[in-house]
Amino acid sequence: MVLAIETSTVICAAALVENGRVLSEHSLNEPHVHSEKLLSLIDNVLISRDTHRTPVDAIAISIGPGSFTGLRIGLSVAKGLCYAWNIPIVPVPTLHALAWNCIIYNIGYNADYVLPMLDAKRDELYAAMYLKREHDLEEVSPVRAISQGECLGLVQHNHRTIIIGDAVEKFQMFAQQQSPGRTDIIAPPPEQRYCTAASVGILGERMLREGNTAKLASLEPAYYKEFVTTLRVVDCTTTTLGE
Repeated sequence: MVLAIETSTVICAAALVENGRVLSEHSLNEPHVHSEKLLSLIDNVLISRDTHRTPVDAIAISIGPGSFTGLRIGLSVAKGLCYAWNIPIVPVPTLHALAWNCIIYNIGYNADYVLPMLDAKRDELYAAMYLKREHDLEEVSPVRAISQGECLGLVQHNHRTIIIGDAVEKFQMFAQQQSPGRTDIIAPPPEQRYCTAASVGILGERMLREGNTAKLASLEPAYYKEFVTTLRVVDCTTTTLGE
């Protein structure tokens, strides 16, 4: 049984997965609550199952890209639990798990490709491209931070591509401006566009069987971009009375 954690976007979620089935899942779609609510969500999914009788075998964590703060919070909690329970950690690529929504929930069943995307700010997207098979995905373009123009270049004409993620609306507007009237780019309803803990858990369970675990001490979030801060310059010049 795998405990899955998703904190890469505005979604804060936890799920229990066993043999490809979602046993329990709790999630919140609220900004800036990850540090406050994540542990209670994990408690809820554990309480819903008798984990004392059937202990958790590993933790699958959405490792990035995504919100820098959200990724750090999720990984810190996952590491703490892995150390406490002496179990392995499975770092699940966030965009791969996001693309897996299409397989798990049968989203865009007639699409040829899946293009998961997250907003990377500064007119960029985190994106990857997957060839959609009946029960699997094949990566054809790796995860990277790219411009919207580069992302549009990944979409082949006359091949239906489903776009999924929190950058969908942003990309749709850009695509319509650049290629008006295209019908080969499709998007699911807003409620189906976010990565879920269930997807992280199902993919994480598969990775665990393949031996794809990580060293706890050295594991870091996969940011794919350098952290950039904006400094506000304040005029600290003092003026003496009478000058």
